[in-house]
Amino acid sequence: MFLLLPFSLHATDELISLLPKTTVTIVNEVGGPLLGIHCRSKQDDLGVNVVSSDKSYSFNFRPNI
Repeated sequence: MFLLLPFSLHATDELISLLPKTTVTIVNEVGGPLLGIHCRSKQDDLGVNVVSSDKSYSFNFRPNI
């Protein structure tokens, strides 16, 4: 049983890497000069970003299953 556990974890890691990435794009079409955004999850914090009018900010991630 101790030998099976590492193989099981390795297979799970491979499965997660096969999941497609999701891309999020935020476009500032509000009409104001700047749009402040803060993107974070339990694992990552992308910090505060400022998007100028008619500009975009993109990031991607793999879904956590």
